[in-house]
Amino acid sequence: MVRRVCRSCGRRTDHAYLRGDDDRDELEDALKLDDALAAEALDEEVEQLRLCGIDIGHAPVPAIWDGQPVGMVTQRLSDRSYAIVLDPESSVVARLKLIDMIWNELSIGDNDDRWYIQPAEDDSPGYAVRLFGYRVRR
Repeated sequence: MVRRVCRSCGRRTDHAYLRGDDDRDELEDALKLDDALAAEALDEEVEQLRLCGIDIGHAPVPAIWDGQPVGMVTQRLSDRSYAIVLDPESSVVARLKLIDMIWNELSIGDNDDRWYIQPAEDDSPGYAVRLFGYRVRR
């Protein structure tokens, strides 16, 4: 994985938006589109996730750090199924970037330290939760 400078925190990190694959230009071009075309690209990405059996929802998400929430991923521990919640208040571009990071997370999944485990209680299953957001410059 290539590490680049994060626009939000100003350091070289692996949480900065980046893609190292050959198809990265497709998303980069989508991020430069007008709002209508970017929304269409977001709809296509959401549909691809749904085709892979991932539930997608839209609801407010708690902020991490002192910043803007974008979304979260949950994994039910009983059957390992994933669900993604996108914050409708975040920009379309931020949600596109988040989906790209989620594809990376789901395909590689080597960030166990970034997941919060909510154990099962009574009738509710256990979950692993990961919040995504970005820091707001001050």
